[in-house]
Amino acid sequence: MQEINERYSDTLLKYYDAIAERDKLKSGIEKQKNSMEEEIMYLKNKLSSFSDETDWAKWDSEQSLLCHEVVMRIHKHASRGKMPSASELNSLIEVVKQSLPGFYEFLSNPKYAVSDNEMLVCIFTRLHFIPSEIATLLNLTKQRISNMRSGLNKKLFKTKGTKSFTANIYRL
Repeated sequence: MQEINERYSDTLLKYYDAIAERDKLKSGIEKQKNSMEEEIMYLKNKLSSFSDETDWAKWDSEQSLLCHEVVMRIHKHASRGKMPSASELNSLIEVVKQSLPGFYEFLSNPKYAVSDNEMLVCIFTRLHFIPSEIATLLNLTKQRISNMRSGLNKKLFKTKGTKSFTANIYRL
């Protein structure tokens, strides 16, 4: 009977120790979480000093889109000089349709008659791909991409040249 009581007491002590350890971890995680939330708020405030009209919901949504698995995989393809598959491009378009519906609807408007490659140039630009990456991904020359950007800037925004194209795309 004494042996059973000892095993019971030992098990009970281990049980309470495990609960205490769990609670300690929860408390530590909460403190860490609160610390990270404070840092995020500090950084957001610092970022807002660069722009008076920051829409944080839009910002968070945009950042999650830029970190989406498909976008990251296509960035990796560009860095390796590879073209994405048709299914990857279709997945990317679907993600953009869901995440940026207004942007996609604007580009899909029949009055602009945006071709498939032009659509991808706009999408890649919105997702922070640089022209040389876009050229690699679409298997086109950098000059062709530059010409497409210029044409799109005129077609969509009535502006000549490519200088303002990226800013115009980000505003959509």
